[in-house]
Amino acid sequence: MCQKNQKGQTSGITSKTVAGTKAICTPQQTSTATTVLVTGAFGNVGQSVLAALNEPKTWQIDTIPAAMRAKLTEEGLTIRVLDVPNTKNRKLARKLQKKIPMEIIWGSINDEQTVQQALSGVSVVIHLAAIIPPLSNAMPELAYTINVEGTDLLIKLMQAQTNPPKLVFSSSVAVYGDRVDNFYIRTDDPLAPCDDDAYAHHKVACESMIRTSSLSWVICRLSYIVWRKKLFMDPLMFRMPLETHLEVCHTLDTGLALARAGFVPEAEGQTLNLGGGVSCRTTYGEYLDKMFKLFGLGGAGFLPREAFSKKGYHCGFMDTEKAEALLQFQHHTLEDYYAEVREETRMKRFWVALARKSAQAWLIAQSPFLRARKLVPNL
Repeated sequence: MCQKNQKGQTSGITSKTVAGTKAICTPQQTSTATTVLVTGAFGNVGQSVLAALNEPKTWQIDTIPAAMRAKLTEEGLTIRVLDVPNTKNRKLARKLQKKIPMEIIWGSINDEQTVQQALSGVSVVIHLAAIIPPLSNAMPELAYTINVEGTDLLIKLMQAQTNPPKLVFSSSVAVYGDRVDNFYIRTDDPLAPCDDDAYAHHKVACESMIRTSSLSWVICRLSYIVWRKKLFMDPLMFRMPLETHLEVCHTLDTGLALARAGFVPEAEGQTLNLGGGVSCRTTYGEYLDKMFKLFGLGGAGFLPREAFSKKGYHCGFMDTEKAEALLQFQHHTLEDYYAEVREETRMKRFWVALARKSAQAWLIAQSPFLRARKLVPNL
């Protein structure tokens, strides 16, 4: 089955099923379009990366060389995805393929044959595949297998290619560890992940492997990513101290930065903090208060301070000046995000407000710190 890029040109992709469960798509040598592989593409950030890769305007920045800008704009990209074939991902893939032409390879980042085929003819790899908190903390061994061993295999197979692709790696602000007091974060700060944050330790290990490899690479450390479609209660909500300084980054801006990173020569070999900039800064307490008001809960004042941790969590204000100069991605403010949430919750706000007391009591009961002190009943 042939896919078409943004310009309607065929990218020469054939699809077939192997072993009944893995859809292995083999690129044919009938297109000159650049091929980009996105691992873990059906998560929040991954969807934004796919949207950016499919948008011709993505390439219209002066830090991408003129010849490359013209090629990407005129020919478009062949977008290839590697992700696990669960029910959620398959459903999302069917939806996204109606808007974004893509070649999908179903399989594991730990399967050598699958990864080898996914890398065929690829120029850039945007590596997002990972098990994130809270699952990475609940199942650290499984998370290590995917996050570290999967990345190690990917690096080795990329290095073995005749023309090794460039690697854009999605790391995390979590590598800096607890920054409640020293909240301004620079890319050259020491890496000190919290002891109980398996995900952060995995990212540190992966960064080290990338730096010692022979690949061309860009490491992007992602801040607190916000998305209007991810509004359910985060199980880690109480882990972050209320005093934490928070710099959010809109998912669309994050996806744009990651998409561009592989095509900006000056970004090669750089470690970049991806945050939303000054207009996206607040404190966690202020952020929760605003969000709860938008949900109809009347602010966050009903939550006792004892419900939250006082240390041991990441986030802060980030030095994004270099990243913005190179990738020119900061387009959404925190107020823009609040406006999106206001619209997203428009039909729910009234009903939540009616059940406000019950909802507030339920939220209080979710705090593990209050539970440990037996200050709330086990609901």
